[in-house]
Amino acid sequence: ISNSGFSYLNNLLTVTITNSITTIGDSAFLYCSLKSFVMPNSVTSLGISAFNNCQKLTSITISNAITTIPESAFSNCKILKSATIPNSVTSISDYAFNNCKNLPSVIIPNHVTSIGSSAFSTCLSVTSVTIPDSVTSIGNSAFAYCARLTSAYVSWLTPLVIDVNGFYGTP
Repeated sequence: ISNSGFSYLNNLLTVTITNSITTIGDSAFLYCSLKSFVMPNSVTSLGISAFNNCQKLTSITISNAITTIPESAFSNCKILKSATIPNSVTSISDYAFNNCKNLPSVIIPNHVTSIGSSAFSTCLSVTSVTIPDSVTSIGNSAFAYCARLTSAYVSWLTPLVIDVNGFYGTP
């Protein structure tokens, strides 16, 4: 799917992707009205801002072949309630889930080593976060303004670099 291939299609509610699709380009579904999306495991590359501002998106299942969730991939999906991040993911980039206000919890898979700046900032409904010991870097404001965050399970065996503002604005 090319860059901006389906962007700004306000009436696009459903999409069925065949197993022949391997790439979802930058801003491919930007500002679409998709309600849910299941990414087939044939997809190995996800573009920057691929689903940014999908205001009706409530659930996303990411391909088991994706290793990086790119910058702003699901940013501003304000009613997103479910995001399945597969174990194949090793990096969650800056602003990946920024401003997903209805996401209730975040479970970082065991192979993730880095969480980018503002990756989950302003996820107002997040009450719990599970971060595995594989994570060695958490960017600036990664969980900033997660006002309902009351539980964070963190168990590191390796040295961790966490910006002083990584959990800024949380209780």
